[in-house]
Amino acid sequence: MFKWIIIVVLLSLGWWLGRPELKFILSRWSRRKKWVGSIKPSPSAVKLYQDQHDLQRLESKLSLPKALLDQIEQSNARVAKHRDVSNPLIDARLCYISKWIAESIMRGQKTPQAAYVRYLNSHFGNSAPIPFILHLRQSHLEDNSGIIFRYEESLGEAINLGAPLVKIGFAELVDEDERITVALIQPQYVNLNPFSRHVVGDMGLIIHGESLDMLPLEAWMTRPDGTAHSVPLQRNGSYFSLQLKDRERGQYQIELVGETTRGPVVCMNAVIYRSVTPPQEFILTESIAPSRLSWINRRRLYKLINDSRTLVGQKPLPSSRVLQSIAQEYAQEMSGFGFASHTSPSGESLKHRTEVLKNRAERIFENLAVGVTVDEIHEHLMSSPAHRAAVLDAEVTHVGVGLCVKKHLIFGVEVFSLMNRPLKLHEDRSELYRTIQRYRRDEGLGRLPHDESLERAALSVARSLVSGDCLPHEVNQHAQHSLEKSLHKDIVGVIEVYVCQVNRVESLPKSEVWLQDQVKSFGVGLAQGASHEPYWVVAVMRLQDQGQRQGLTLLETTL
Repeated sequence: MFKWIIIVVLLSLGWWLGRPELKFILSRWSRRKKWVGSIKPSPSAVKLYQDQHDLQRLESKLSLPKALLDQIEQSNARVAKHRDVSNPLIDARLCYISKWIAESIMRGQKTPQAAYVRYLNSHFGNSAPIPFILHLRQSHLEDNSGIIFRYEESLGEAINLGAPLVKIGFAELVDEDERITVALIQPQYVNLNPFSRHVVGDMGLIIHGESLDMLPLEAWMTRPDGTAHSVPLQRNGSYFSLQLKDRERGQYQIELVGETTRGPVVCMNAVIYRSVTPPQEFILTESIAPSRLSWINRRRLYKLINDSRTLVGQKPLPSSRVLQSIAQEYAQEMSGFGFASHTSPSGESLKHRTEVLKNRAERIFENLAVGVTVDEIHEHLMSSPAHRAAVLDAEVTHVGVGLCVKKHLIFGVEVFSLMNRPLKLHEDRSELYRTIQRYRRDEGLGRLPHDESLERAALSVARSLVSGDCLPHEVNQHAQHSLEKSLHKDIVGVIEVYVCQVNRVESLPKSEVWLQDQVKSFGVGLAQGASHEPYWVVAVMRLQDQGQRQGLTLLETTL
């Protein structure tokens, strides 16, 4: 009886917190999502891959609701005049995509899936990133003031991203006594010439176009094996071109990332199929709503990140409280002000947000995404080669995620970093010796013997630097005193001390100190303060030349 009481209480608690928790548990049991429908675009509907005339044919068949069209154009004029920008342009492809999204909502899908929008984008030959998506279901007796208000608000957000051009699309469907309105807003940073999405055999493919605002651009690619890396991009003024040289059979994802005053933005994202047939059907499923408990959402995203890394043979990443705090605070700021950019409205960039990591971490990456589910946020980032490269990076050691739910949207932030690991004295000291001997070997010098007395003196200096008992300019006297305590003063000889700080043993800089001919032997000491702090590296060398100045010190910091 007591067991059943506990079960009823837990179920009641789950219902009180919200059905998302129950749906999450049921989805784990069933391991399947609710099927809503499927879409099979006609192969002859649009080609738009190589022929610009197909776009003109598509535009000639486009029919837009007159009342909504007038209201959209009035909104465009108001926003453009207020922001002093050019009027947004209506794109026929976005209008057709809006119509198909409205049809999927009419079938029963509550929110449009990002993967679905990408599929439609690809089908219509649209290479721009996923647009802002607005949708409203209301009675056919109500006016369009609700969708127009949200449209103007989202149009302002798109303009804030700094795009030189904005394209829009919209559609309206009436089903019995309901009216479904969908609007898409797509910032444009580049103009692309039509190119094929289906490449056969060893055919080459060159993608070329023009940057609308002379943005610095980088090209990224996801290969069929799931790995992501940058690819060469040719620039000639505002014009650019890149070539798909890989001949492996499968699906490629190519992306252009531009650098604006608001941080990096995706300018192009396109799927290329080499010697494989593009998918002819997309299955619509009902997405599982996010939990009201933020720790459940974060745990889900952590799992998705590490599952993706495991699939390509990378080590799972432990979470970092510092990184999680940075990510969570920024996710809350984005949801509070309603923006998604690497630079906040106050001008704060990633560099400012990670000041707390100074001298403790390097190689910091930040991923941002907005979606309706945690799974969609991860899928959205993994479909972007540049963001995927950050998730799968082999050198990062820790991750922190932040998620904030606002109305029907989730604002997600991922921060990856190469954190300094706790010191492993024996292993890292051995690595230091190997590194120094390798530097000498590269210069054609012989192997340098190490001296245990010099090693003890170097270790004493390193520990004193960490504790604060010894300052960098006092290491000469400290090393000399340590040697005199263990050896007779007459046999100490002339020593030279090298001091530096490094984030990792592998990043030890190459110095001329241990490349001198007069060095007879040396010892290395290594010490670290709190976990993730830089290492103090101290090298004490005994010189053959008695004419050298005793106690010469070289200080170098590598952070």
